[in-house]
Amino acid sequence: ADLHIIYEYLQWQYMMPEVMFLKPAMVKIATHFGTTAEVGMMCMLEIKDAMKSSEILVLPVHCDEPMHWTFIALRLEPESDKILEVKYYDWCNGMKQSAALAQRMLSLLTIDEANPAVQPMKLPKPCNWYRQRPASNDCGFALWQALENAMKKKRLEGDVGVLPQPVPVSYTHLTLPTIL
Repeated sequence: ADLHIIYEYLQWQYMMPEVMFLKPAMVKIATHFGTTAEVGMMCMLEIKDAMKSSEILVLPVHCDEPMHWTFIALRLEPESDKILEVKYYDWCNGMKQSAALAQRMLSLLTIDEANPAVQPMKLPKPCNWYRQRPASNDCGFALWQALENAMKKKRLEGDVGVLPQPVPVSYTHLTLPTIL
């Protein structure tokens, strides 16, 4: 729900209907089931439809173990599902499980069942230089950065976006007991 609030705010601020954010549950189901189950196939069809109706599509990829968000931003050919560019946002170093799920999603989107000779796209290295602190929840800011960078690039403003100003861990530990 919080992810959609960020998306709706940025849509209101920038008025960019060509930049879309997919529902996290749809991406999670598609990543988990792929095309082997009917529910996965239906989610994949919805994602493919979204690819045809947007120029930039941001897919949130959620990992359960450890709990973490990463994002894939696709720049697409207008009115087509052809992927022109892939950006991968991951704010933690060494999160192999998250990268594996993101690679699975990208493979599902780029595999051609009619032509098995076509290889799926490889997930690029994370494009963001900021790395979050251990045990923080800064990965939620990655959505903001992914969406804002996509919108600014579409408006020809370049790749500049927000970065978190995390509260020092010591400050969090001192004030948390007073809040509770």
